[in-house]
Amino acid sequence: MRKKSKSILIAAGGTGGHLFPAQGLAGHLQKKGAAYEIVFMGKGLATNPFFKRDLFTYKDVESAPFSYRNGMKNIKALCKGTWQAFCFLGKFCPDVVVGFGSFHSFPVLLAAKLRGIPIIVFESNSIPGRVNRLFSNGAVFSTVQFPVAKKYLKGKCLEVRVPFWRFQENHLVTKEEALAYFSLSPNVCTFLVFGGSQGARFINEVFIDALQAIGSKVKHLQVIHLTGKATSQEEMKKIYQDKGILACVKSFEENMQFAWALADVAICRSGAATLSELIHFEVPAILIPYPSAADNHQLKNAIFMEEMGGAFCLEEKSMCTDNLRHLIEQFVDSDNNVAHTMKGSIQEFKKKQTSISLSDVVEEFIQKKGDI
Repeated sequence: MRKKSKSILIAAGGTGGHLFPAQGLAGHLQKKGAAYEIVFMGKGLATNPFFKRDLFTYKDVESAPFSYRNGMKNIKALCKGTWQAFCFLGKFCPDVVVGFGSFHSFPVLLAAKLRGIPIIVFESNSIPGRVNRLFSNGAVFSTVQFPVAKKYLKGKCLEVRVPFWRFQENHLVTKEEALAYFSLSPNVCTFLVFGGSQGARFINEVFIDALQAIGSKVKHLQVIHLTGKATSQEEMKKIYQDKGILACVKSFEENMQFAWALADVAICRSGAATLSELIHFEVPAILIPYPSAADNHQLKNAIFMEEMGGAFCLEEKSMCTDNLRHLIEQFVDSDNNVAHTMKGSIQEFKKKQTSISLSDVVEEFIQKKGDI
């Protein structure tokens, strides 16, 4: 394999919460103009819907969850994946391996340790996952999106800005552009409703039920509804038409910067990628954590956002139409300053965030390593 002056292997896979920042890092490094050779490695990249195979070189390896179910089968998969990664790393010889957590990256990080290749881990959640906790001890340093995550990791830990993938951070979309893009109206409270990569059906159903309970107040809101593939767009469009609610309904939105620019409030899951965009665009939220997320990390993320003052947290197990309706009405009520207050809390949090990006610290490490 042809070796450029500097090379990076990115260990990632699974949900958009892992792959979006991983691809953001690769994109940022490529834009810097340096001669980097970047390869992705992880389980399932060949079929993962969140991975841009047309843009990045990749290598699939075996892996498996850490669970007692199918224990021997999982152990064999982890061993096989580690051997595959070990052999590939012997040929590629990257300057650093950057891990983005989850069992998809475990064999790659283990192989890097066995090869003596430096490791950097990135944790996007408020509570780190098991893989990042395990490898933080031997990493050159760990990087986190939220400062609260530092106390769960060992060794040196740096707070960094998340590298966005789905849009350019410095490209500001105006509200007028967003209104035209979605064919919606000005001076109306706009709800952005979506379920993300892990579970849209429940949010779709409970939101529609809550709208039915609101009654005449629905005339004071409009909706950008990203239904996911599990719900029929046509059925959802008809529901909004029958209720006389202006809405733009899609299964997925590639240009999320337009949706965030227009949203006054979001109703969504609380994955790490979603939270980073909520904070970046300063959008208050009603967060409904995905209950089956590993280590219940989405609930912990949502609680973090609620304590910060930028969101309400509603758990599925205790959720009903009335409590969601009550929160929606607070945002629709023009005399209630809840949205303004929550937006202010997010702005205060952003002031305390670091300006250093993950791409900056990775590049600095590689450049210094090359001079040694």
